[in-house]
Amino acid sequence: MAALLADTSTLATVLPDATEEEARAALRRASGAVRAYCGWNLLRETVTGWSEIPVNYGTTLYLPTMWLVSVEALTVDGLGLLDPSGYTVKREGRIILAPSFRTFGSVTVDYTHGYDLDSPQMDHIRGVVSGAAMRLVDNPTGRRHQQIGGEAWTLATGPMEDPNATLSSGEKAELDRYVIPRL
Repeated sequence: MAALLADTSTLATVLPDATEEEARAALRRASGAVRAYCGWNLLRETVTGWSEIPVNYGTTLYLPTMWLVSVEALTVDGLGLLDPSGYTVKREGRIILAPSFRTFGSVTVDYTHGYDLDSPQMDHIRGVVSGAAMRLVDNPTGRRHQQIGGEAWTLATGPMEDPNATLSSGEKAELDRYVIPRL
């Protein structure tokens, strides 16, 4: 199971009535929604044996990350490790093979990516996750309107969004800088 992108102590200060279980469930759902929206894990991790077929006539590889820290190993067509001088690594997750090294087969990569827990990016992401989780604790089903007998009340206001969505349009806008561009 992937680590939570924020911790329950964050919610305890804002929602003192929420149980630890409720807070953890809301954070788990919000963390999953943020990862799904961004398209990658966000937290620092090492990935071993990720494999893909490069695009652009076999010269460009797009790793599922927006914060590539290092490439530990790169194997082309199962022929063994490629010397680091044979490729260029870009922070946003691209690996560009040298023009002289075109391939139409698969590339396997061992790499490290993601933000450190104490980075400014993770502080920002924690804020978004915590906000979404607080809404989930207060209104776990995302209900907008309820009526019982002659009594009716509104639980959420603003433009109608997907009632099953965990993230609001504002939260998505906050996260857009961490989203992997769709090719």
